[in-house]
Amino acid sequence: LEENGPTTPALLEHLRTEGASYDLVLFWSYRYYPSFFGLPIVRDRAVLVPTAEEDPTVWLDVLGDFFTLPAGYLFLTEEERHLVASRANGPLPPSCVIGSGLAPADLPHPERRGELVDMGVTFPYALYLGRVERNKGCDTLFRHYLQYVARGRPTLPLVLAGPEFMEVPSHPQIRPLGFVPEHLRETLLGSARTLIMPSPYESLSLVLLEAWNHGVPALVNGGCKVLKGQALRANGGLYYHHANEFVEGLTLLATDEALALRLGAQGRTHVEAWYRWPRVMATLEPFLRQVAGA
Repeated sequence: LEENGPTTPALLEHLRTEGASYDLVLFWSYRYYPSFFGLPIVRDRAVLVPTAEEDPTVWLDVLGDFFTLPAGYLFLTEEERHLVASRANGPLPPSCVIGSGLAPADLPHPERRGELVDMGVTFPYALYLGRVERNKGCDTLFRHYLQYVARGRPTLPLVLAGPEFMEVPSHPQIRPLGFVPEHLRETLLGSARTLIMPSPYESLSLVLLEAWNHGVPALVNGGCKVLKGQALRANGGLYYHHANEFVEGLTLLATDEALALRLGAQGRTHVEAWYRWPRVMATLEPFLRQVAGA
């Protein structure tokens, strides 16, 4: 945890000398130096947003006691709350699940779709949005997608948008765009037939919520409890556990446009109900007042 950084000894000293002057001190991401070493100093007024995932770090023995220290928790999903509770050496302090707030999405601009065409994007397409790396499940995504193509399923190009940290297979149906500006990112999301989320580690998939915000369905890694839980609660997509399920799920979304539209609409309804800022703040602010009062 020290090596993970960022090392901030002056912040720790500030918490020792001035921490009691704050009503609350909020810490983001348990795995970083400021949270792990700073939270114990002000534990009586510390609120932790752990962003915990089922990756190897969460199983470190040293975290068992640490997870019992905060005065309160803000979780992003129920699955994250269950994970942290299973790792704590005792009952969790008060907590609430807040997710994340989203503003309503704008409709895609036709001229921006033209920009995508100029970049080699053909419609319809499946979209992966995020860092292209093994920790995000992209190696498995490529293997599964190449099986989809090899089995002669309907043409649905795979468009990748995000920085690349691994080799992308050279294939005419795979179109890596690299990092794209914000306006094209939104256009890619709003114009996709489906979003694919292969990540094995998530505490909340914001890009999944963003796709639903645009009414776009998703195909997600069912081995990730958070992604599967999000998909089931929203009824906004399909999940897979192995290559055959991936191929059949993508085939269904590629061929049944009415189903894809219905799943995307259900995802948008879910976002409207749970992830607009007024709803998030109506949960967050009373909880923070409760913890500060205690």
